[in-house]
Amino acid sequence: MQKVVAITRKFWETKVALLEDDKLTELLVQKEGKRTLRGNIYKGLVKRKNYGLEALYIDLGDCRRLGFLNMKTQATTLMSLPKEDSPEELEETIFPISFDEIRENQALMVQVVREPEGDKGPRLSLNITLPGKYFVLLPLHPEKKLFSRRIPQEEREKLLEKVEKVLKESELKVFGFIIRHEALEATEEELREDFDFLKQLWASIKTAYEKKRAPSLLYREEDILKSAFRDIITADVSKIYVDTLEDLKLLRNWFKSSPLMKEKIEYYTGSIPLFDELGITSQIKEILSRKIPLKNGFLVVDETEALTVIDVNTGSNTAADNFEESVFQTNLQAAEEIARILRVRNIGGIVIIDFIDMKEEEHRQAVLEKLKECTARDRHKVVVVGMTPLGLVELTRKKWGPSLTSMTMQKCPVCHGEGKVISADEILLSIAYHLNKVKDFFRTKEVEVLLSPFLYNYVTSRISQNLLNIIKKETGLTVRLEIDESLGIWEHKIRY
Repeated sequence: MQKVVAITRKFWETKVALLEDDKLTELLVQKEGKRTLRGNIYKGLVKRKNYGLEALYIDLGDCRRLGFLNMKTQATTLMSLPKEDSPEELEETIFPISFDEIRENQALMVQVVREPEGDKGPRLSLNITLPGKYFVLLPLHPEKKLFSRRIPQEEREKLLEKVEKVLKESELKVFGFIIRHEALEATEEELREDFDFLKQLWASIKTAYEKKRAPSLLYREEDILKSAFRDIITADVSKIYVDTLEDLKLLRNWFKSSPLMKEKIEYYTGSIPLFDELGITSQIKEILSRKIPLKNGFLVVDETEALTVIDVNTGSNTAADNFEESVFQTNLQAAEEIARILRVRNIGGIVIIDFIDMKEEEHRQAVLEKLKECTARDRHKVVVVGMTPLGLVELTRKKWGPSLTSMTMQKCPVCHGEGKVISADEILLSIAYHLNKVKDFFRTKEVEVLLSPFLYNYVTSRISQNLLNIIKKETGLTVRLEIDESLGIWEHKIRY
């Protein structure tokens, strides 16, 4: 599989795309002035305690809503931070925080683990994590030495020995960490460099915690170029395209200790925009559609506040002579495409997939295994629960930042996100009912109904004169429809 990374900065937007065999499989988007909160670390101020939920509402300073901290999910954490990285002092400062011990207006170090959604504030945690390219530092849990789920079991012991050779004994006592999959291909120098960076970062966060007053920001999660360097630009990437000299210099500097990766960076100077040249723009447009084509059918994707529903359809491509096999092949294609959609659109939470019903149990299991195989490539944890007798599959995907849909789309100003608008005859009926109630107050038998230009075209193209004649018969009033430019798109007004 050939992997290509493309990075473009145009106007107020930065985008990073990962292509696998020319197919878009991951997309990061950042717009100027619209940074995400996830990963940020704050010295928060406890504003309110919810005794029923055992939860805290915390002021972060730069967020419009209070952050939510569920104390039931928090592990052993530092309450007071040591000034030195000494194991002895560290042992004295680690102890379980109970909900009852925390008071209002107390300062706490917290990290945002989920973005604000709707009326909900950001979800917070006391368990601080600092992700690097080869490690995720767990500075408050020195007892933890963990591995990425993507690292094969047989490789782990050897990899841990490699890490322990690089790190000092005091560092192993003081810091917990998760070893990332990329560490398998890293040199000892690269491992040391990444760990030192995270260690210095934690030291600066502790210093800021001691000096700043609550509420205040201690650490802001990196921009998407650094996130791409950390999470997407892996050793198996064959080419990295950039279209600005600024990014070219940054990447070359970051890969200064890896000449092989530096050679893969290419500065794009073509007249056609980079994402158009690589076919990424058209793929983004297609994958954001509600109806997404398959080779032998199509998907319908509906994102709601509670969950995402994906419906698999065969369309008109079902072979009558071998219906079961045709359905099976369509479902296999759908499983692969759904895994890609989840990654590119960054869909998190609960997902329900309505596969086309299959009679053969062997086919059902094959589709389920295909879905598990394809979602296993996802950087974020996906749990496929199983398939019901009706062909419904439940899965969950870890939420990580805003979805692509929420970043690129907004609610329709006409239907306000409902997906449907009131029919033309229903609009006319509501006008008729109103006229019937007030008909006795009119001095004239002719009434003007003023409509916005959009609504006038919408109504007049869908009703007949016969409906207006019915209104005249019932109310005794002649209705004239007129355009009023001053009215909103879905507004009307009756002129007596």
